[in-house]
Amino acid sequence: MKDQNSDNARAAEIAALLLRSAEIGEKYYRTIIPGIGKVFDSAVQSALVQHDSSGKPVKEIKAYSFSGGTAAQREDLAFYIGDSIATALWKQGRVVYQIDPDTWNAIGEADTTMTVPVELLARLPHPNPLIVFPEPILIQHPDEEFRQKVSAVYVSGVLETHIAGKKAVQALCSTHDPGVKGWTLQFVGFVEDRDGKPIIADDGFDPPMQDLMRTRTSIMLDQPRSLSEMIEKAAERFIYGHDAFGKPDVDLPLLLRRAVNLLVYLCSENSDLRPVEAKRKQSRKQRRTKPQPTQIVEVGYRVGQQLRAWKKYERDHENVPGTGKKKAPHIRRAHAHTYRVGKGRQDTIIKWLWPIQINMTAGDETTTVVPVKGTRRK
Repeated sequence: MKDQNSDNARAAEIAALLLRSAEIGEKYYRTIIPGIGKVFDSAVQSALVQHDSSGKPVKEIKAYSFSGGTAAQREDLAFYIGDSIATALWKQGRVVYQIDPDTWNAIGEADTTMTVPVELLARLPHPNPLIVFPEPILIQHPDEEFRQKVSAVYVSGVLETHIAGKKAVQALCSTHDPGVKGWTLQFVGFVEDRDGKPIIADDGFDPPMQDLMRTRTSIMLDQPRSLSEMIEKAAERFIYGHDAFGKPDVDLPLLLRRAVNLLVYLCSENSDLRPVEAKRKQSRKQRRTKPQPTQIVEVGYRVGQQLRAWKKYERDHENVPGTGKKKAPHIRRAHAHTYRVGKGRQDTIIKWLWPIQINMTAGDETTTVVPVKGTRRK
């Protein structure tokens, strides 16, 4: 429990750091570029307003564009606006998913051959969550002078919309927007030098803080796709931020495989989710005057306990050479599976099947599945 509480505290701390970084970055641009506030405000409002199934907003928001400043400023501004939108969407619910390390590893190694139905988009339990990784994933800068420790990812929606009569373009929205067509993933990592020393941001943060790098991709579900195809398409759309930051052939497969598999797991019928109760509840007055507190949701901790118990069983029952004892059971990879349910089997759901243990019973060669008690959503 102590480690679990420590994990939750770390997740809350990372969420607070990312929020502070985005707010200071936006404030910086609002200060140095006159009139840029309208651009930020209209972009955020366009993402927060709901859209119909065709991507048309139910409330028209006047769009503002920016053509001043240097090319570098305009490029940076586009990324800061994206940061502000992801942050604003997250602040609507302030949900942070904290993942059990062993569940995270099992999900990352899961089979990716399953075809994912389009309906998956409607199954994410909480809107616009921030997912904190139990361990950072390192992405090396091409010149190998810097590296990025990717520690979390913002999940938002993406839709196709029309701006001022122009052709359809992709825009950010809530994951629970009626017009959503896919997810956008904004990975956030702390930057350090090749020796692991933190690099301090030079953007005037007070107090100083470690530099952050944000990288982006999107996952479109306009048609059923296999998990492997979703990962491949996400790699094609990957944007490394202001620079080319990372080695696609080395870093992306691990990062995207884990992120995509985790999203499918979160949308499954038997995902293991457990909200953590806040130590102090807000009074009615606080709810009116203070921001909603961060909601930590533990992911896969009951599953993780069973995976650790099984690993211990394996260690304790390893085959001793020359004794003739039966080899210890081994575990197949976890995988997702679709099921047709409902009247006429018209609906499709996903269930996550955890590692299947073989040769569990002495003298019995049949395959058995160890049931995992998760939280089933109605």
